[in-house]
Parts: sequence; C-alpha cells; structure tokens
Amino acid sequence: MRPLLLVAFVACGSPSRPAPAPPPPRPAPVSEPTVIAKPAGAPLAYLDGTLGTLASKYLDPKRFDFRRMLRGALDGMEADVAEVIAESTNEQVTVRVNEQRKTFAGDVDSLSELGIRLTEIIRFVQQHASNKDAKESEKEIELSAVNGMLRTLDPHTHLISAKDMEEWNIGMSGKFGGLGVVVHMLKGRMAVQKVNAGTPAERGGLQAGDVILAINGQTTEAFTLEEGMGRLRGDPGTPIKLLVERAGKQLDKSLTRAEIRIPVVQSQMLDGKVGYVSLDRFDEQTAKDVEAAMVTLRDQGARAWVIDLRENVGGYLAQAVKSADLFVEYGTIVATVAGGKKADKKNATSGGIDTRRPVVLLIGEQTASAAEILAGALKQLDRGVLVGRRTFGKGSVQVLEEAAHGAKLKITTAEYVASGDISPQGAGIAPDVELVPAQVPKQITEQSPLRIVPETPFYESDLGAHLDTTQKHDPDKP
Repeated sequence: MRPLLLVAFVACGSPSRPAPAPPPPRPAPVSEPTVIAKPAGAPLAYLDGTLGTLASKYLDPKRFDFRRMLRGALDGMEADVAEVIAESTNEQVTVRVNEQRKTFAGDVDSLSELGIRLTEIIRFVQQHASNKDAKESEKEIELSAVNGMLRTLDPHTHLISAKDMEEWNIGMSGKFGGLGVVVHMLKGRMAVQKVNAGTPAERGGLQAGDVILAINGQTTEAFTLEEGMGRLRGDPGTPIKLLVERAGKQLDKSLTRAEIRIPVVQSQMLDGKVGYVSLDRFDEQTAKDVEAAMVTLRDQGARAWVIDLRENVGGYLAQAVKSADLFVEYGTIVATVAGGKKADKKNATSGGIDTRRPVVLLIGEQTASAAEILAGALKQLDRGVLVGRRTFGKGSVQVLEEAAHGAKLKITTAEYVASGDISPQGAGIAPDVELVPAQVPKQITEQSPLRIVPETPFYESDLGAHLDTTQKHDPDKP
C-alpha cells in the first residue's frame, strides 16, 4: 500500500550528548520527554532520531508498550541477521551472536530506558556479527532493530532507507528518468516485455522480445531484475548504450534517457455516453489528470460517470481531496483528527468539473487510504453511488520526517474522517450496491449452476498492531 504523505523535518540527535542521569521513576506514557537520554558516546543515528520523533509526533503515545517495543526490536534483528538469537523475559534479555552471549536488563519503562537498552544491544550485535567491519552492515542491523520496534506501534509507521526512498519517490511522483520499457526475466535473461509509445525506447528501435545482453558495456548475465532496472534508469538527458539480442543477432543501441511518466489515470467513453475514469493511485498530479480526462469526456458528451477505484491503494491525501472537489461544490470532504480534536478540515470549493451528473464509484478490498477519502466523501455528501465490495479500511495519516543517513521516517500522526465524522479505520466503507464474485457458465443448468466464488479478503483489521478508532464507522448497510 502506498501511504499518505506530508513532509516535515526534525533534527537528528547530537553525538555530543552527556551521559544520562539514572532512570527516572516510571512516567505515564503521555508525559514522555521529547529529549531521549543516551549512553556516553556517539548515539545510534537511526535509533536516536526515531525515538525523538516518536516522542513529539506520534498519534497516540498510549500505544507505547516499552517492553513490547524492545521485544519487537529483537525480533527485527533476529529476522534479518542470521547470527542473532534472542530470548527475553520481563526481567532480562539474553542475546547470542555467533559464539558470543550477553544478558541485558529487560525492565524498560520509558522511551529513555528503551533507547539506552537498545543502544547497548545493537552495539553488541554490531560488534560480533560477521560483517562487523562493514559500516553498511552496521546501519542495516540498526535499521532492522528500529523497524522491528516500530512494527509494534502500527502497520504503517516505519523507517525507509535512502535506497528504498528512491523507489518510493518514483512511485509517488509518477515519473523517473529512463527509457520507457517494461522488462522481465525470460529464461534467466533480462528481456524487453513492452515498449511504451513516444519514449526513447521506441525512438531507439527497441522491440518487445529483445534480450538485453549488456548495459554500458557491462554484461547483465548476473543481474537481478531490480539491478537491471536500476541500470536502465538515470537522469533525463544522459546517454546509455545497450547490446541486445534479436532473432539470434546482436545489435548495438545508443539511446538518451528522458523523463518517463507512469500512467495513473486512464479514461474512455462507454456506451450510453458514460465517461469511465480509472485511477491507479494518487501521485503528485493525479487530480490534474482526472480533471483533464473529465474535460475531454465532457466535451464528447458524457452524461454520467464511472470512477474506478478498485485497485487504488492510496497516495497523497491532498490529491484525493482535489479529485473529490471536481464532483462536489459544498460540504466537508475530509477532516484529520489528532489527540481527539479535529486538526484540519478540507471543504469543497466551487468550480468543480461536474457537480450534477450521476456518479458511480467502483470499490473493493484493495481500495484503500486516499482512495477511501474520495469514495467516502462522495458517499457521505450524497454525490455518488458506491458499487462493489467493502473497502480496505485504512483511516490513518502518515507524514515523512527527515531521518539519518538520507532515510525518512514514515510516522502515523492523525486519523481522517469523512463528512459526518465517519472513519474507515479498521472497518472500511460499505458499498451502496454490493457485488458478490461468482462463476457464471455460458448456460446455467442444474449440472452447471451459478457458483459463488469463495473469498479470502484481506483488510486493515487483519494487520498486526492495527489502530483502533474512537470515531464512527460506516454502517454495514446503506
């Protein structure tokens, strides 16, 4: 799922902090200090910055179960570092790394104590893990511990490494520097699956089925698909040379990368002058793309709309709000709630593209997050009819905070509610017209009846540590 994004900045911890005073008496979670004490020496940058941001920004500090967070960090390291084995009780934690073994106090009762204990444990693992001399390995060990800790809070708060942020940015911006090809692995070799129109790949003569043997003189024989895709991408305007195999012949291709836009919105006119608009996600300009598609279809005589959100897993909250505003002229589209109070409210503005013609929204189990904002707004404002299956049920808001080493902390800071203070969190949005998947034979007989397809849907409420909400839910029936 792609989370909702706003960007803010926090400073990472300073390596010059003095040694902490003895741990204070157990405080109430809501009164956690924003300054996290550390042992003497340079702090662990991922951990230090994350704990500080949690103390000041997290939606609900009452969810801080410090001992569970400690256990989660150990689980994270165990999962990602083969040499680590950890055992814990309420009183102590024993960690083994290869032949080394050490016992630590396990009774942590504050973020400060948690930070001190995790620093000791992570340093121990870094010291005795096989790749202890590799700084990248040390950062990966720390990242595993921090994300294990964060998974105990909710499913959507986690630390994204600088490397993973590159893919994140491509997905959320909807564009990247590249050639405009879809590649896949064909019998163990990287091959072109599709060439997009109007791209450097098409202009350079690449064809579906071409096997890419080398990129800038380096053989692709040992590349994974991800490595090959990374080599094909680059800054727009930069040259790239490919050696490809086609029909048994080797061909040299010289191309220049360009900005490639990933299609998000697709549209067409259906029978009866019904304008169909499909939204894959909400990237930086989805609302503009929806508006352009609607204008084109309206000028062709569209008399009604079908908006397809069935595979839309979300994206930018602001883009969902702007998309909803194309259909409504008054009312609250969405409000965010933090600390039990409404922190921000987005109301409709006048000047929508079509605020009168009928609208049907197609929804399903994969309709999530920002897509639920659009669906919920049009339902609660009586502007559209929802058809399909109950939505995924993600009603939380995440923001990106600056973190160490070029990483970003995606942290849950609020919930959102539609008009009428209806929250999808953990329950989803109910369709007005429910569809049940079925197998329909060409001719229904006693021997070949219509069969209901068994379902195993997956919802937000099935995720570990999912958030509970005090807001109202959408009723099961319209």
